[in-house]
Amino acid sequence: SSVILIFTAFCGDFFSTLGTILGVSAKAGMLDENGDLPNIQQPFLVDAIGTCVGALTGNTVITTFVESSAGVEAGGRTGFTSVVVSVIFMV
Repeated sequence: SSVILIFTAFCGDFFSTLGTILGVSAKAGMLDENGDLPNIQQPFLVDAIGTCVGALTGNTVITTFVESSAGVEAGGRTGFTSVVVSVIFMV
Protein backbone atom coordinates (compact mmCIF):
# COMPACT_ATOMS: atom_id res chain seq x y z
CA SER A 1 0.00 0.00 0.00
CA SER A 2 1.13 3.57 -0.61
CA VAL A 3 0.59 4.47 3.06
CA ILE A 4 3.46 2.18 4.04
CA LEU A 5 5.77 3.81 1.48
CA ILE A 6 4.82 7.31 2.64
CA PHE A 7 5.35 6.33 6.28
CA THR A 8 8.76 4.81 5.48
CA ALA A 9 9.87 7.93 3.60
CA PHE A 10 8.58 10.17 6.39
CA CYS A 11 10.44 8.25 9.11
CA GLY A 12 13.71 8.33 7.18
CA ASP A 13 13.49 12.06 6.49
CA PHE A 14 12.23 12.94 9.97
CA PHE A 15 14.94 11.16 11.94
CA SER A 16 17.68 12.25 9.54
CA THR A 17 16.57 15.86 9.93
CA LEU A 18 16.18 15.56 13.71
CA GLY A 19 19.67 14.14 14.15
CA THR A 20 21.24 16.75 11.91
CA ILE A 21 19.41 19.68 13.51
CA LEU A 22 20.28 18.62 17.05
CA GLY A 23 23.90 17.76 16.16
CA VAL A 24 24.58 21.01 14.35
CA SER A 25 22.73 23.03 17.00
CA ALA A 26 24.81 21.42 19.74
CA LYS A 27 28.00 22.23 17.83
CA ALA A 28 26.83 25.84 17.44
CA GLY A 29 25.93 26.11 21.13
CA MET A 30 22.27 26.82 20.37
CA LEU A 31 20.69 24.24 22.69
CA ASP A 32 19.16 25.28 26.00
CA GLU A 33 20.14 23.87 29.40
CA ASN A 34 17.92 20.80 28.84
CA GLY A 35 19.52 19.99 25.48
CA ASP A 36 16.46 21.20 23.55
CA LEU A 37 16.46 23.55 20.58
CA PRO A 38 14.04 26.44 21.09
CA ASN A 39 11.74 26.91 18.06
CA ILE A 40 12.76 23.56 16.54
CA GLN A 41 9.65 23.72 14.35
CA GLN A 42 11.30 26.39 12.15
CA PRO A 43 14.12 24.22 10.74
CA PHE A 44 11.64 21.36 10.28
CA LEU A 45 9.34 23.68 8.32
CA VAL A 46 12.18 24.81 6.07
CA ASP A 47 13.23 21.20 5.50
CA ALA A 48 9.65 20.20 4.66
CA ILE A 49 9.25 23.06 2.19
CA GLY A 50 12.58 22.22 0.53
CA THR A 51 11.62 18.57 0.25
CA CYS A 52 8.22 19.38 -1.28
CA VAL A 53 9.59 21.98 -3.72
CA GLY A 54 12.34 19.62 -4.85
CA ALA A 55 9.90 16.76 -5.35
CA LEU A 56 7.35 18.91 -7.18
CA THR A 57 9.95 20.32 -9.59
CA GLY A 58 11.56 16.96 -10.31
CA ASN A 59 14.84 17.91 -8.66
CA THR A 60 16.83 16.29 -5.93
CA VAL A 61 15.13 17.21 -2.67
CA ILE A 62 16.70 19.92 -0.55
CA THR A 63 17.21 18.65 2.97
CA THR A 64 19.45 19.08 5.98
CA PHE A 65 22.80 17.34 5.95
CA VAL A 66 25.26 16.71 8.75
CA GLU A 67 27.90 18.36 6.53
CA SER A 68 26.39 21.63 7.77
CA SER A 69 28.53 21.14 10.87
CA ALA A 70 31.58 22.08 8.77
CA GLY A 71 30.13 25.57 8.32
CA VAL A 72 29.34 25.81 12.02
CA GLU A 73 32.87 24.65 12.87
CA ALA A 74 34.22 27.47 10.69
CA GLY A 75 32.12 29.99 12.62
CA GLY A 76 28.92 30.19 10.56
CA ARG A 77 25.68 30.16 12.54
CA THR A 78 23.16 31.34 9.97
CA GLY A 79 22.02 30.36 6.51
CA PHE A 80 24.13 33.18 5.10
CA THR A 81 27.17 30.90 5.36
CA SER A 82 25.52 28.55 2.85
CA VAL A 83 24.71 31.45 0.53
CA VAL A 84 28.34 32.63 0.53
CA VAL A 85 29.64 29.10 -0.13
CA SER A 86 27.18 28.61 -3.01
CA VAL A 87 28.23 31.92 -4.62
CA ILE A 88 31.88 30.92 -4.34
CA PHE A 89 31.11 27.54 -5.98
CA MET A 90 29.28 29.31 -8.82
CA VAL A 91 32.27 31.59 -9.44
